[in-house]
Amino acid sequence: MMAFLFHTAFYLGILALTAGISLYIWAARNQGPGVKLAKFFGILLMIIVILNMGCLLFYSVKYWTQGYFESPMPMQQMMQNGNMSCQSMMQGMMNKESTPSANLTPASGDAINGPASPHHSAHTLQQQ
Repeated sequence: MMAFLFHTAFYLGILALTAGISLYIWAARNQGPGVKLAKFFGILLMIIVILNMGCLLFYSVKYWTQGYFESPMPMQQMMQNGNMSCQSMMQGMMNKESTPSANLTPASGDAINGPASPHHSAHTLQQQ
């Protein structure tokens, strides 16, 4: 899963870098109002994308050396590393008390089902 996220972010960065380069080339070849602003945003976009991709590459190598790309289940790796918040969350989900549902059996004279019949009450007792 982590490798998929890395590849997705990397190729989105490539698309953004291409957009910045395209904007700068368009602004360099044209004249008129807005060309300086387009050059500025093209350069700004290229700088931000290059810094972002450097950060992405750094952390992807860091996660790769820690073994996060070996398994498609990062949740299990977090539990194996001793992440207490994840363990407490899983224990809370497992130990959650089930609340008894009083609304499973309709009351006699229910507005939706009409008055309770002897057949209906026998069926209700079988469910309980």
